[in-house]
Amino acid sequence: MRERYSKKEKRRRIPREERVVAAGPISRPRLWAAVGAGTFASVTSFGFVATAVVQAGDGNNRNAVLAAVAAALLVPALLLLVGLISRAGTPWRTATFASVIVLAGFLGGSVIAREPATGFTLGVGLGSAWALRAEPGLHLLKWRLWTAVGLTVYIKIVFLFSPALAIVAAPLVPVVGTAVIDMVTERRAAT
Repeated sequence: MRERYSKKEKRRRIPREERVVAAGPISRPRLWAAVGAGTFASVTSFGFVATAVVQAGDGNNRNAVLAAVAAALLVPALLLLVGLISRAGTPWRTATFASVIVLAGFLGGSVIAREPATGFTLGVGLGSAWALRAEPGLHLLKWRLWTAVGLTVYIKIVFLFSPALAIVAAPLVPVVGTAVIDMVTERRAAT
């Protein structure tokens, strides 16, 4: 039977740290489910980005705009999916905040690199750093952000030598990289 709470108790805000600690540590299957779902959404979103680039190159601006809008709308869904599956403390608010970071990282990275694969890796890497649930004191945002930057540099170097390989790898590495750096920090903390 459910407990009944007064309106005052329902409105009481629980600090994020208490919500995350109360949920317990994230299990490996749940972590990889979040990473898999986030990577699938990332690949789909990058497919729309590539379609927008191709359509704009062919002079079909209407279809390019539609594809770009579809990619931009998939970003909040990607981050919300990662946050919900990983049981982040506030997945809706985090997805909203991280969506802005993803779009800013994508646009800024694409303008600086002059190609979309590097910008996409930067944007999704920065967004997944916030969206994936972090254990307080264990998963450091600093390491997640450095991982996103490092993967962006890696994709840019790969793009210089093999653009096709970079385009295939760009949507695959950001969310996986965030999970891998979390596992590395967990292992370092255990030793």
